[in-house]
Amino acid sequence: MSKVSSAASSLGLRIEAVGNVALGLTKAAAGGYACVIVDLSLQPLVIQDLTANLHGDVPPPVIAFGAHVDTVRLEEARLAGCREVLPRSQFNAKLPEILQRYLAPESGTHHH
Repeated sequence: MSKVSSAASSLGLRIEAVGNVALGLTKAAAGGYACVIVDLSLQPLVIQDLTANLHGDVPPPVIAFGAHVDTVRLEEARLAGCREVLPRSQFNAKLPEILQRYLAPESGTHHH
């Protein structure tokens, strides 16, 4: 997730990286996040545990990424309701765009 953190800081966005699955589930369920980015290769992650516990009137979108060969986990993420599910290479390539889409202020006054 260090790639995500460094991309976020270069865009001036705040991100909280959690390397522990249980802690991540707890924090995500507590709310207050604009979006949740999930590495599907983390064990023992069950993506349904995450998506089922996101609360709020409008739960934050979940962006999941994983190995392109791990089609089972990618499909599980789609079925669990993740907004975007990407193979890792595509996620890395689109990372700045994804962060801006979900984390940048809505006002449209954000300039480089």
